[in-house]
Amino acid sequence: MRLPALIALGLLLFQPMAEAVETIDRRFIEISVGAAKFQGRKLVSDAEVCWLLGRDGRLQSIELAGVSEFKKLGDVFRPFSANEMRTQLIAEFGKTFEVDTRTNHVLIAPAGKAKACASIVEATSKSFTAYFSRRNLKLDKPETQMVTVVFPTQKEFLAYCDQEGVQKTKGLRGYYSPTTNRVALYLEQPATATRSLSGDFSPHESPLAPGPSPSPLAPLFRLTPYGAPQSGSSFQDTLSHETTHQMGFNCGLHSRLGDDPTWIVEGMAMLFEGDANRDDARQQTTVAQRMNRERFMWFQEYQKVRREPKSLEEFLTAEGLFQTNTLDAYSEAWALTFFLAETRSSNLSGYLKKLANRTELGTYSPMKRLNDFKASFGKDIPHLEMQYLRFMKELESVQPELAITGTGPLQPNP
Repeated sequence: MRLPALIALGLLLFQPMAEAVETIDRRFIEISVGAAKFQGRKLVSDAEVCWLLGRDGRLQSIELAGVSEFKKLGDVFRPFSANEMRTQLIAEFGKTFEVDTRTNHVLIAPAGKAKACASIVEATSKSFTAYFSRRNLKLDKPETQMVTVVFPTQKEFLAYCDQEGVQKTKGLRGYYSPTTNRVALYLEQPATATRSLSGDFSPHESPLAPGPSPSPLAPLFRLTPYGAPQSGSSFQDTLSHETTHQMGFNCGLHSRLGDDPTWIVEGMAMLFEGDANRDDARQQTTVAQRMNRERFMWFQEYQKVRREPKSLEEFLTAEGLFQTNTLDAYSEAWALTFFLAETRSSNLSGYLKKLANRTELGTYSPMKRLNDFKASFGKDIPHLEMQYLRFMKELESVQPELAITGTGPLQPNP
């Protein structure tokens, strides 16, 4: 049975890379690997690997050499409904949890907490959509239900991180995973705020791809979860941050199979931290209300004490700061994105469209990153950096109580 199945699978899946990327295949299929069966639709494939979007929104990377059977289930992909997801989540997490469903969102949380948590998700989702609608950036409709898992305690959250293969970095309060398409976080407030954080997330390798592969799609086997390091942020800010990631990756703002720069992915999420930024009427707020005070204060200290002069180009093209000095990197990601959103919103919309429409998969080279940024914001990066730092300096006059005096380490608010 294996040879005929592979032949049939090949006729369906083995298309030239450009065609596979640019053409949406809506067929509903089932692929068997031994006793395991995977249902969904093909996202992209080559002669070695197929990436499947599952009915629950998960991504599955399948080594085609291991396929034992293939079936076409229908002409149109059928994701799980909200009620089907509800049933699956209760079976997975138990009856001490309850489920709340909103438009395109399914949230599971401890009994008595789901409604309040889902309201935050819904408000963030509406604010996210309104924000880009006002900027004439058309978003895609999410293809599957978006799941959020809220644990009562840090201990249960960290056990789930182990289960999902997410490295438990210091200060981690929640994350969004492009692989599972889930947000996970916990309610319990940390006992103390975290001053610093180093290291990155250890991406979960698909069990269906245990070894090296010659496939051009091989880089996609490592999809990094996006989690905000928190230094005193509230549960509400964390949930809004991760929901923004989830919306961005499901509405065509970022590519789940791409290699979008971390700074723009995290920067966009941090724009929606804070009550004023979750308000649908945020266009009526002031710049002082829209700024993220925690990130701003951290950036002030970073810029005065540790940030190298003329380092913007390196920040745009490399990911190193996110691994070595994570909170510094997050503060700059927020600062740069906030500057561009406040002063160059149409250029920022164009840049986001450019990223969303990228057809190249795999590694996004530093030179290509820089050229795409320059195409949207201009070739003179040193001049842009000067304007950017001047803008951030002027924010001190708007909120003088946030000015950093001296050069001692910043202590987050408890």
